[in-house]
Amino acid sequence: MIASDQHGKRLGEYLMTARMIEVLNNHEVQAFRVATSQHTEAFFEKYGFTAGQRIQNGFADGLDMIEMKLALTPDSQEDLLHKWKSVRHLVHTI
Repeated sequence: MIASDQHGKRLGEYLMTARMIEVLNNHEVQAFRVATSQHTEAFFEKYGFTAGQRIQNGFADGLDMIEMKLALTPDSQEDLLHKWKSVRHLVHTI
């Protein structure tokens, strides 16, 4: 989770894509799955994740749990590599 005063600096994108690239380089995976809330669902959708099961109040009162998945296809892997190339320099500018 990124502190609210750091939103908009692409830190979440950097951290997520760095981890996903690391996993891709070291493991055979077919998909990524995350459990998130309604507050961050749109963030994951921007990167190709699709929502699955929703559990109302799944994390706490008023905080739903949404299971999201990104299937790894040649196209989604290419998109991930493109995103990584656009953010990997950020570690030097923050």
